[in-house]
Amino acid sequence: MSFNVLTIRSGLSAGDGALYPMLSDTSSSQVIALEEYDGSNVSKLVATAVQVCEVREGGLKTLLRLREVKIDVYITDGRLALACEKYDKGGSWVGFGGAGALVALTANAVSKARAAGRSRGKVLVGHIRYPWLKSVGATSKTGVGSNEAIRLEYAEKLPNAMVRKIIELTLPKNIDATLVAEEIARRAVAFRLANYPSMRHDERAKFADLSQDLPKLQPAPKKFAFVHMPTYYPASARTAYPRLPQSEAAARDQAGTPAEAAGPADPIGPTERSGVAAVTSPADLDVHARSGQATNFCTQCGTPTIPEDSFCQSCGAPTRTAAAAVLDADPITAPDTVL
Repeated sequence: MSFNVLTIRSGLSAGDGALYPMLSDTSSSQVIALEEYDGSNVSKLVATAVQVCEVREGGLKTLLRLREVKIDVYITDGRLALACEKYDKGGSWVGFGGAGALVALTANAVSKARAAGRSRGKVLVGHIRYPWLKSVGATSKTGVGSNEAIRLEYAEKLPNAMVRKIIELTLPKNIDATLVAEEIARRAVAFRLANYPSMRHDERAKFADLSQDLPKLQPAPKKFAFVHMPTYYPASARTAYPRLPQSEAAARDQAGTPAEAAGPADPIGPTERSGVAAVTSPADLDVHARSGQATNFCTQCGTPTIPEDSFCQSCGAPTRTAAAAVLDADPITAPDTVL
């Protein structure tokens, strides 16, 4: 079955959150339910459009597009997640309808025993977990009327082929898309280093290099620049979570905690090159080095904030001061070669 990346959750739907985010109840300020791997340093911003494309030899084929809506975007320690509560009001759809609808409707009935006021309505949700992330990129504004956007590339393994796809989010004009993309890349690298202890030495060296010297995205006009992950897993429930050590998995089973699905023996990769690409599709990379700290975004206006600040310098709203996790990674520089 094809992985559609976006789905519609209804109320307190049953099921798990491996492929799609679960919804919180209305007592939470977050639309989606956070999980252990999300951590406590969650950045939230708003997107105004989303589209999903398939990467083909001749370019990108749009599979799905939704415009003129408010999409809550969550950047966590384990994934980028999105939720849109009013996806069916005022939005401009492309790629939906009929028996071939690209969004799988998950409309499980809510138990009557639950308080009616606690459940949310239908919400369009989706996420890209960091194990699935192949590359993340951004484009910049080129003038009046243009917008900034980020793209996250992932892959789906079909019986006879590996299909590459991209989810693109259009951001408001006051948000720097390159900073958002770099923050996602930084967290994805940190997640892989922290949660995959059995990673091959050469693979870990490349991730360690990125953690120490993350490239700066400098997209050319009307193009995207990308940071590529050294390796990645195809998107599936099996690869949604890191593989647990056997002893820890047994302990969780005894405690009644749902166990994460075991990942495949090896991820896909290395990719063309770990670094930056300034292209319309993720290939032909040019490397630019820069180290940096985690960036938070004001939940009121979306302006990047400094961890030491107590209030947003743009709108004055209170900020949450939280630094990114510092990893004890082996500082080995990955070779800058085309693989």
